[in-house]
Amino acid sequence: MNVYIHRAFESNSKIFVYIWKGKIYMKYTKEERLNIGRQIYTHAISIGDAAEKYNIDWYTARDYMRKYKDANNLPPMNDGQEELKAINDAKKNKFSDLESLSKEQLIDEVIKARVETERTKKVML
Repeated sequence: MNVYIHRAFESNSKIFVYIWKGKIYMKYTKEERLNIGRQIYTHAISIGDAAEKYNIDWYTARDYMRKYKDANNLPPMNDGQEELKAINDAKKNKFSDLESLSKEQLIDEVIKARVETERTKKVML
């Protein structure tokens, strides 16, 4: 069953709404699909969040991102693994100076950190 619905804030613009297996789905214009794809490609929104927000299937949201990528001749979407590796390396380097400490020295460092945390909490109150 296709139903025409006029957009409230756009003149002469129509969208299709259809129901499939008890779910309501939207059919967007080409510009809207590319905009959704851009949001996914730039990590402004995840594929799952886009599917929920725009009331489309997860695979459809992924296809919108791919169409945006192809229309703009962009490289494959960055999965964020390089950034995650850099963050993890920075975390490892942050604690590398603690590796050389003895057990007693580590306990002293933990106590100092807890005291500093408590002092910070008191100042904030």
